[in-house]
Amino acid sequence: MRGFRDRDYIKTLEGLYFTVLGNIHPKDKVIAYLKYAPSNKGIWGKAPYLYDRPIKDYTVHNVNKMMKFLSNHYPQYINEVFNIKFSAVPYKNIAVHYKPEEKLQELINLKVKDKLQRKTVKLASMLSKESGVPIENFGVTGSILINLHNLKFSDIDLTVYGKENSLAIKESLKNIFLKNKSEIKKFSIKDFKEWYKEKGSLYPLTFKEALTIFERAWNKGKFHETPFSIHPVKIENEVKEEFDEEKYFSLGLVTVKTKIIDANESFFMPGKYKVDFKLKHNNEEIKVEEIVTFEGFYAGIAEAGEEVLIKGKLERVENKNRNKIYFRIVIGSFEAKGKDYIKIFKD
Repeated sequence: MRGFRDRDYIKTLEGLYFTVLGNIHPKDKVIAYLKYAPSNKGIWGKAPYLYDRPIKDYTVHNVNKMMKFLSNHYPQYINEVFNIKFSAVPYKNIAVHYKPEEKLQELINLKVKDKLQRKTVKLASMLSKESGVPIENFGVTGSILINLHNLKFSDIDLTVYGKENSLAIKESLKNIFLKNKSEIKKFSIKDFKEWYKEKGSLYPLTFKEALTIFERAWNKGKFHETPFSIHPVKIENEVKEEFDEEKYFSLGLVTVKTKIIDANESFFMPGKYKVDFKLKHNNEEIKVEEIVTFEGFYAGIAEAGEEVLIKGKLERVENKNRNKIYFRIVIGSFEAKGKDYIKIFKD
């Protein structure tokens, strides 16, 4: 049975739109962050139903702003999840559950499409043909999913379902970018400079460090000058964890240099890199097994065998189902206040 997946959308009874975060949720609510709220001054949607984003960028610093907005106006959506206060929507407050794969099929069959909808269908069809991934395994998320897109500035945000399908899309896009003969283009240096001017200050990276990561973003580009992104999403039989299976305990911030062992789970949300190293904490030697990023900018940027420099929150994890204790480092925690990172290490 299909549950709530990463990048699905939820509309609440009050008319708020939330983006679903990850695939693991409590039994009575869905972990999600607020994306659009009704506003007379909104630039998404059509009058009289206009919407705005309470926050513009979904970095950790700005997510705190979203939490304050909800606390002040909709406190019923602030909950305790994974040992922290975060937003979640109770089932009883859900008016509509939007599924990206259903929306894409709806657009394919729609006789009269607007300019952005046509581009969306064409891009998904081209990627399906190039990769061999059936079109049924794609979806469209973001403002297009909920019919709030603005033809003047909205992007195309696609989803692809399943690990093997995601890897196939990754290889296809890398080949497309390398050949540089398609309508599907990689972001240019000019695009990066514009991005860095607008958003570079949100990350603790130098110009060169940010450029290295930006150039490795295989899942972003332009299609006929419209920016697009591809979001890999796990399907139900690929999700082994259950909510409340693990408890997390913060041990403070650490900075380490290590080697990535496996990066095949790094492009999901959250992104996970397997590592294997020891560090000293309070005069005790502990073994770190995993790097987890909730900051999408650092997802899928490092490959197995590469050395990285990491700053993040060290956590002790207790898994009750496996009766196991292990340690991980988290990127994108509230405690780090946006000062955490993953840097590709170069001598």
